[in-house]
Amino acid sequence: MEKEKLKELIIGHKEKFLSRGGLVRREIQDEIANYIPQREILIITGVRRSGKSSLMKP
Repeated sequence: MEKEKLKELIIGHKEKFLSRGGLVRREIQDEIANYIPQREILIITGVRRSGKSSLMKP
């Protein structure tokens, strides 16, 4: 797959994900937000469809 096409697909998916509303606010989100500016590796684990990706939404 071409690099530019892949980039377009990723950006499109990100925009679609970020435009969704109605996500449940988690208590741990504030703690995670402290690590994001530090550019450290943060590993979030959990069962499928438990909201791991939603935790990374700003």
